[in-house]
Amino acid sequence: MSFDSIEDAEKFYMNYAKIAGFSVRKASTKYQNVDGSKELYMRDFVCSKEGFKNSSTNKSIPKYTRGHTRVGCRAKISLMKDDQRWKVRVLVKGHAYVLCTTRKTHLL
Repeated sequence: MSFDSIEDAEKFYMNYAKIAGFSVRKASTKYQNVDGSKELYMRDFVCSKEGFKNSSTNKSIPKYTRGHTRVGCRAKISLMKDDQRWKVRVLVKGHAYVLCTTRKTHLL
């Protein structure tokens, strides 16, 4: 699968995520130097529950505690620019949690 622009790819994956019942965030972005300017050539979009929360190093300061939102989900799409088109390099569909129902997708 390929796209004309990174924006088209992002819209596609965001729409897919909403229909499937999860939300997405940008993870990794890589640039390369082309004729003295930085050009985007790789971008990853991951499930918003990808990874785990960083543990705080300073335990003495009391903080407002919130629920954990990251559960180690591995769902993602990795895109790479090839000539003038963006191609899907990696697509992982599996989720590590129960997805949102269609009645609640507007809350994502």
